[in-house]
Amino acid sequence: MSLINTMYQYSLTSYLDVFEFALKKSIPDSNLERRLSNIMNTLTLNVYNYGCTGIFEKHKLLFSFDITIKLEQDRGNLTQDELDFFIKGNLSLEKSKRKKPFLWIQDQTWEDCVRLSRDYNQFASLLDDIEHNETVWKKV
Repeated sequence: MSLINTMYQYSLTSYLDVFEFALKKSIPDSNLERRLSNIMNTLTLNVYNYGCTGIFEKHKLLFSFDITIKLEQDRGNLTQDELDFFIKGNLSLEKSKRKKPFLWIQDQTWEDCVRLSRDYNQFASLLDDIEHNETVWKKV
């Protein structure tokens, strides 16, 4: 966040205070794994709340997004390649062989859709869906 605004710099002492608070406030448990999970969940929430109290309202959504990205990457639900594609789109200079079905679709948008359908199983039918549902996709 310090890249967004130089005011957003936190000291190690501040972080240690938040960490100590999380240790005290997390739910005790005799099982080590559950205790560590409780501490991590409490610490995550406390870091988020502490961060939100010290940033401008207009940056809170970005801060939330950043925390979410880090959590999802840590859980293995988001790869760096997926994040890069989400942020940058398809950067390949090679154009796809499949031609865009409608003139109203921008060239880069079509290339992004082609890559989505090729590289991510969840979007395998995207191109066919676009071609068969022009009215719906034109609204989007």
